[in-house]
Amino acid sequence: MMWFILVDIIALILVLLFVPTFEGNKEPISMQISHAKSKLFLFSILYTFFVVVGINITYSFIPKFLSEVTNVMGNFYLLYCS
Repeated sequence: MMWFILVDIIALILVLLFVPTFEGNKEPISMQISHAKSKLFLFSILYTFFVVVGINITYSFIPKFLSEVTNVMGNFYLLYCS
């Protein structure tokens, strides 16, 4: 199990060696925060939130609803098919 640590350390060293440094105009933190107030940023955050909620509803509530409506137990079906 210790070899995982060795692989991680080697990967970290390789990333530090081969990722170039970027030079350019560095904006102050206040300017970066002001970009977060744009409509595009707010819409993208809301879109991401609704996608996560939709996935949660799909995989959590719909199977429970279908198993109650059709009276089919999911565990039985999985055991029967395999």
